[in-house]
Amino acid sequence: MSQEEEEKAELEKVEEEKVAEFLKFINEKWTESQKCPICGKDNWVPGHYVTRNDPLRSAVRKVLGTYCYMHVACSFCGYTLFFNAVKIGVEKAKEEDSSDE
Repeated sequence: MSQEEEEKAELEKVEEEKVAEFLKFINEKWTESQKCPICGKDNWVPGHYVTRNDPLRSAVRKVLGTYCYMHVACSFCGYTLFFNAVKIGVEKAKEEDSSDE
């Protein structure tokens, strides 16, 4: 896979229904004040992409795996919170690849 293909694979736009699931998850779990710890506002904007954290981009990735996440950001100051996309139900856990490529 070329570097350009790998970079494109890191971002995966999710359907609006998945964004709605993400917001539902946040509203159910975020039981304390939703005020931003930086600016004090409480207007959060969800991300519409699942991002893969894969800093290694090599064969080591096959052993360590990658993390996928979505975020919400404060619309005033940009403070950002990241959530594991598998845990929130937006992304399915990938099964281990047992091939010896």
